[in-house]
Amino acid sequence: MFRQNIMQAVLDAAVGQDKLDTNHLQAAVWVGDRLLFEGVGNRLQVGPIVTPRSLFRLASVSKPITALGVLRLVEKGTLRLDTPLSTYLPELPEPLKPLTCRQLLTHTSGLRHYENKAASDSATGQQRSCREALKIFASDPLIAAPGQKYHYSTHAFTLLGAVVEAVTGRPFFETQQELFLSLGLREMGFENLPRRPEESRATRRAPLYNVAGAEETKRQNLSWKWPGGGMESTAADLVSLFGKVLQGKVLKPAIWEQMQRRQPPPREPAPGDPTMGLGVFQQEGGLNHGGSQQGTSSFLLILPRTRTVAAVLCNTQGRKVSDLCRQLEKLSR
Repeated sequence: MFRQNIMQAVLDAAVGQDKLDTNHLQAAVWVGDRLLFEGVGNRLQVGPIVTPRSLFRLASVSKPITALGVLRLVEKGTLRLDTPLSTYLPELPEPLKPLTCRQLLTHTSGLRHYENKAASDSATGQQRSCREALKIFASDPLIAAPGQKYHYSTHAFTLLGAVVEAVTGRPFFETQQELFLSLGLREMGFENLPRRPEESRATRRAPLYNVAGAEETKRQNLSWKWPGGGMESTAADLVSLFGKVLQGKVLKPAIWEQMQRRQPPPREPAPGDPTMGLGVFQQEGGLNHGGSQQGTSSFLLILPRTRTVAAVLCNTQGRKVSDLCRQLEKLSR
């Protein structure tokens, strides 16, 4: 309990610090086979308080979760990482047909990110599936030839979601939610599903702020990027998911090892290119992924050697929560 009290004190101190400057925080740490810590930080004079059951947007931390779904299909033999996507989606435009799932997972497909189209991408309205959302970017020219360069792309993960839909015959969000529920993770899910959400989920969503201390910002529809930035969860369910991965309850050891393994660099690497696993970044002896979008900053840290997972979620855009996440991980030792 002593360590947990120190972790909570760290969260309390972090809210409102000039360095972080956010209204609300949620964090959790998993060690070994159990949830060691979950806590929140609230700037009490701003907005409703959040609790450990409040739902936060995950932003790009959605990507490694999507990678798990893809690799489960690889494990079953339904998908192959290096098979051209035209095998699964023959209707793709010609430039996209030779792309592979490995290239999508490692941001070497040549697909664009938002570039100067962020406003128009997010204004496309409700999507019913990832295959429907392909129209947003599939006809745009590639930024580089497949495998040539590293170029971060959320749209690459929408295309992965479309591949999942093609081989399963079901909406991407259904197969992912089936995984979450099978693991007892009832708080992890998606925003803006094409059906009415449970009322309890809608009322537990943390408010969103683009500037700490300011008024809440309007929630943008995320259905155009469910696989790469449209999931929501509590911090506890997030670390529990990857804690169960470390326990071998999600992927078989050989596939989990593939996800962690350093992937081949692009043919034309550039200074500053990250070292990639499959859907995750490699750094400091572990795996991580961060995220930032409207009203959200997030960070996930996975340390397989110590079987530790830590996550910090906050509801203010553009905040560097990675340092806080690493601090909580160190306190868990």
